[in-house]
Amino acid sequence: MRSFMFLLFVISLVAMFGVVCVAKFIAKDRSFDTCANIAKRDATENWATKVKIGIIGDSWVTDQKLDKAVLNAMLVSGIQAEVVSSGQPGAVSRQVYRNLTSEDINPYSARHILMDGDIDYLVVVVGINDTVEHIGRDFYAHHMLCIIKAIQLRGIHPVILEIPEYGIEITPPKSYLNYAKRLIYRFVYDGGNHDVISAYREALSAGLSSEIMKDMSIVAFSTLTRNYHDSLDLYENPNHLSKKGYQKLGQLISETIVESYNNRVQRMAHSPL
Repeated sequence: MRSFMFLLFVISLVAMFGVVCVAKFIAKDRSFDTCANIAKRDATENWATKVKIGIIGDSWVTDQKLDKAVLNAMLVSGIQAEVVSSGQPGAVSRQVYRNLTSEDINPYSARHILMDGDIDYLVVVVGINDTVEHIGRDFYAHHMLCIIKAIQLRGIHPVILEIPEYGIEITPPKSYLNYAKRLIYRFVYDGGNHDVISAYREALSAGLSSEIMKDMSIVAFSTLTRNYHDSLDLYENPNHLSKKGYQKLGQLISETIVESYNNRVQRMAHSPL
């Protein structure tokens, strides 16, 4: 009897330790960064003669896949442009924010783009990993707002790609542990819902004040497709674009930048000397 009670005590102790470890992991994994104080900078003076575009985000930004597509589309529009980028595979919004603002140098640092005195537009491609990992719409919206505010403080026009449609229900987990984590997060933070793309988009929209919206653009991915399964030619796999998909997205981003550029030229032409 004593052996049984001791065994029960040990099992309970181990279970409690496991619960505490899981709770600590979730608290750290889901912690919200404070929006950093970024040195303010006025908009560049030569924006009308040469446009410099930065692109930051997750794996969709790596290997200059979007750089080429955006640059080619800008050339077709008749606007001379330069494109630079930095992306981290698997990054959620908080990691992209840290890459953008942290002074600590790592292979995915994007602070040099934020602090570049010639950047006119900064494209942000974030959200696929937030949604597939079910990290929480509040987590996503908070860190996206920090990203947008940091960009605007630098006198740069943010160009935000709304979370793209992709095969969220069929994107495979990275491991058994990742599967378990996704399952827990999906029920705790997303009410058990699988496809939460629209909900996360709406959470960001709800946090965008009219003041913030005055000087930013949103790229509506839904104009390319509203359903992953109806546009498989745009995808290489459930959560990455094909060559055709990148070309289409690059063109869409370029059109958004060109529209902002033309509106800016018009305002300058009608402003009093």
